[in-house]
Amino acid sequence: MIDPDAYRVAEANAVRTLSNRVVQVYAPVVFRNTGYPTGIERPAELVKFVDVMQETRFTYTVDYMLFGGLTDAELDLAKEICRITAATLRRLGATPIIPWNALVRALLNYRHLTFVVPAGARVLELGPGSGYLGLMLALNGMKYASVDVTEGFYLWQQALHREALGDRFVDLALDGAPALSNTLWNDCDSIHLPWWKYHTDFPDRDALRFDAVTCNHMLAEMNPASLHYIFEYAKPSRRENPEAPVFAFESFGYDLVNVPQWYVNSRFYQYGYGLCHHDSLVTVYAPQDAASGANASAYPVVDLNNRLDVPQIREMAKQGLAEMWAPRSTRSPENPLSRQVVERREQHKALLRHDRAAIVQALSALLPDAAPPGEAPDERALRVFGLGSV
Repeated sequence: MIDPDAYRVAEANAVRTLSNRVVQVYAPVVFRNTGYPTGIERPAELVKFVDVMQETRFTYTVDYMLFGGLTDAELDLAKEICRITAATLRRLGATPIIPWNALVRALLNYRHLTFVVPAGARVLELGPGSGYLGLMLALNGMKYASVDVTEGFYLWQQALHREALGDRFVDLALDGAPALSNTLWNDCDSIHLPWWKYHTDFPDRDALRFDAVTCNHMLAEMNPASLHYIFEYAKPSRRENPEAPVFAFESFGYDLVNVPQWYVNSRFYQYGYGLCHHDSLVTVYAPQDAASGANASAYPVVDLNNRLDVPQIREMAKQGLAEMWAPRSTRSPENPLSRQVVERREQHKALLRHDRAAIVQALSALLPDAAPPGEAPDERALRVFGLGSV
């Protein structure tokens, strides 16, 4: 893995050459504002980033969001991820654990991505968290790239993907790394981008090309300028393929700190994307002028100035824009992506073979000494703090 000090040196060297506004935009603002740790001192501490952000949600995710269980292929994939996670932790000098919560939530996202994204597609993930979704994609024929602004998550993702993919994984953080280029897709299955390599002053020219974007639990947590940049970064991909990129994700994220969901939704429309499907399990946007974006939900066009800051956004919300632009439940048989989600879900339900008890039994057999669901240190702490379970 990348040494934490080497990562910090590379980041510091990049910061010296970047403007203050660029550094501001890519700060992990929600974590800093809420006091959540973002770094480590030694590699073994990466165990703290193995199963977080979805704490206490194992039962709810399996019983409700995954419709009660997994297919044979999904359970095999879950076991493979657990084996890779354990091997990575041992290499880092940490005691292996089972990432119960983050793993099943990644399986939910993996399931829906495969419903709407063709095999072999190039997928960009923003804010990968513990990194399991990307690993699932890379292990199953997708081309995957990711960006994270948080040191601890970035280093854990790097260690995990390196363990699993070897030379088919490339990390671009340190000096001597390959230059960012679309030719990297030919040589590897997973591209790891630090935020300072993701940023370019000329995204319309220099951005990586991709077919789909996933960004779970984070769009509402971004600096508004960073949200704007995503759509600029996607422009070359749209020129290359008018049907791309499709955006598919489970949740907009924690919208009480940075920007509300209605503002995120309005941004998609301002950049020519339409809401094709939106329910409690997945949200899908596609270019409105593409076949994949046909019959997307209609919203009133409102010019939201690019220079809006958060207080202005919240003031506008009080004037009714929140209700006007709030993402509505969307399920459209006339839209091809929404139709795929609905039809594939029903087909998938018939393949479910392993309920929650069977999943626990199968994964526990890999690591008999690991804590069961609900007993990780962070989960015990949440109970002590009276935050309960989800």
